[in-house]
Amino acid sequence: MNASIITSWRCVFFMILIGLTSSCLDENAKTFPWIEGEGTVQATNVSLDFDGKLLYKSSSEVHSYYAKIKDKVVEGTFEVYNFDLQGKSVSDAQGEVDSIVFEKDCKTARITGIITKGSDPTFIGKYAVWTVLDNGSTINQTSDIRYPVDVESAKYHLDGGLSLK
Repeated sequence: MNASIITSWRCVFFMILIGLTSSCLDENAKTFPWIEGEGTVQATNVSLDFDGKLLYKSSSEVHSYYAKIKDKVVEGTFEVYNFDLQGKSVSDAQGEVDSIVFEKDCKTARITGIITKGSDPTFIGKYAVWTVLDNGSTINQTSDIRYPVDVESAKYHLDGGLSLK
């Protein structure tokens, strides 16, 4: 699960601020009242194999995302494609990154996005959630992109509820 990159040149300062405040998900705005400066999270064509197990009809996933925080605004996109054991597409979703929360370790980011299109029209307007871990130059990891989830689950994820696994 290589390909995730988390960068932030003022990360230590941000982590102190994050430690003193709590995150929030505003359904109508892509802003965080406590973030100053900038940071990015990105991955391209991350391929995840669920070890031959079928998770929600999927045995594998390919996803990409790019998001940045600058001047208190979050911008970015994501896309995710899931396949069955034979490699046939079973579902997909694309959308806009809505929120990023960097944890105190300055290596882990929890991300949410709003689905704007996908294989199932009922996905639109719901959320996708995932976690990224940057262990430096040797090991970078990302969880699968879980979708569609409701706003309460997305908020729970931002508050630290869903793990990397």
